[in-house]
Amino acid sequence: MKRTTNDQQGSFQSDYFLTQLSNFTEAKFSLFEHAPANERRDRFRNHIERDEMPLINFRSRPFLFNGIWVKVFGTMNSESLDGRVRFERFQQVEEEPIGLTDAEIAALRRDGLNI
Repeated sequence: MKRTTNDQQGSFQSDYFLTQLSNFTEAKFSLFEHAPANERRDRFRNHIERDEMPLINFRSRPFLFNGIWVKVFGTMNSESLDGRVRFERFQQVEEEPIGLTDAEIAALRRDGLNI
């Protein structure tokens, strides 16, 4: 089964979720949502410092969303762990996505994410 759509631009513009997410949207960091707030802040900062967050500097790597290559960017408050983000279509894709690297997956597992 093919993982990407043939018409990336048309699909991006007609996808209900992406049309909503292409505008700035309120977001909250919740990778460790059941942890206390201070622990979530510490983990968030540790991932940023180690460059192990999927959203490094609040610009994600390209990834597939509903068969469309996108990137996420925005701002996040490191104290409250909330901010504003938006999706945009990523146009320079030469190969299928690789997802998270083994090191990123291992780091998330070390921090308690069950993946």
